[in-house]
Amino acid sequence: MVWFDMEELGLLGSAKYIENHGSDPIIGMLNFDVNGYGDTVLFGPHHPANHGLRHALGRTCLEQQRECVSFPRMPPGDDISFTEAKIPTLSIGVLPALDVHQLWLLMNAKESGLAQGFLPTAVRNVHSAEDTPAKLNPETMAQMIQLATSLVHDAATRPRRP
Repeated sequence: MVWFDMEELGLLGSAKYIENHGSDPIIGMLNFDVNGYGDTVLFGPHHPANHGLRHALGRTCLEQQRECVSFPRMPPGDDISFTEAKIPTLSIGVLPALDVHQLWLLMNAKESGLAQGFLPTAVRNVHSAEDTPAKLNPETMAQMIQLATSLVHDAATRPRRP
């Protein structure tokens, strides 16, 4: 498990990790970002190399009876450094259902139907004075740990495609 710093300054932490360590023996990168509150998992992006990880998360969501929404495109994150190094990646977050669906429209729909300049609450709050530990939900965090553990187990024990 690795944590990165300086994502907002140009992915400096994850880019430096790839520069120093390359892609071997990394079989995949799971980017957990914005996972402290909410009830709906969002995950993506859709790249052919990410197929196995997306399916593993889909199975995990079914097993845990969690609502999970697949995003063809995701907000930028540390996964980009790994994608550029040809390593399978999956970004995973959890937000309130309404924010997830609004964010999906914002990121993936040509005509979102959202008002011009509209940003879901979670997007407005991240990295603002409203982004405080008081917003974290211990139950959601525990559920995400369970999801992460199950996902890693599924991905590690299933045969990989050539």
